[in-house]
Amino acid sequence: RNSIKLEDLLKEIPKFYFIKDKISCEWQDKGRIIQQLAQEYLPTDIELFEGVKIKDKRGWTLILPDSAKPLFNIYTEGFSEEYAEELSVFYKEKIKNLLKSQK
Repeated sequence: RNSIKLEDLLKEIPKFYFIKDKISCEWQDKGRIIQQLAQEYLPTDIELFEGVKIKDKRGWTLILPDSAKPLFNIYTEGFSEEYAEELSVFYKEKIKNLLKSQK
């Protein structure tokens, strides 16, 4: 219709890099961790639903408690492979530290 080739359109779509990770936790820690993350990042651009999605200039991270297992699923998307890895590692370590802080 606009005489644009599909390959040209694909070149214009920005690349994103996605990482899925998980971290084990106790069942009773799920709500506390989500609440602590929400409180810490509330002044910034976050979305709350079953978990917390934290937006960053490098991408975003969704921390979602698993409904069937005692763990958090961590979904990260970055504007580069390095950004995605940085965000994933940062939030995984943050969750580990929050889990340790109550023991």
